[in-house]
Amino acid sequence: MATRLLTVSEVAARLNRSVQAIRWQMHKGELKFGTVAGRRVMRESDLEAYIDAAFETEAAS
Repeated sequence: MATRLLTVSEVAARLNRSVQAIRWQMHKGELKFGTVAGRRVMRESDLEAYIDAAFETEAAS
């Protein structure tokens, strides 16, 4: 099964955030990303895990 990679712009669109906000979260280490062919990308599964963790944190509060 192929891993789907998302660009910074795609991640921003899915989270309804600006590209700059996503880059800042990457800089702070809040989002996992890698560099492939000179582009920052995020695995779709890592984005889903990030979203799931946000809901788990909210439910625990």
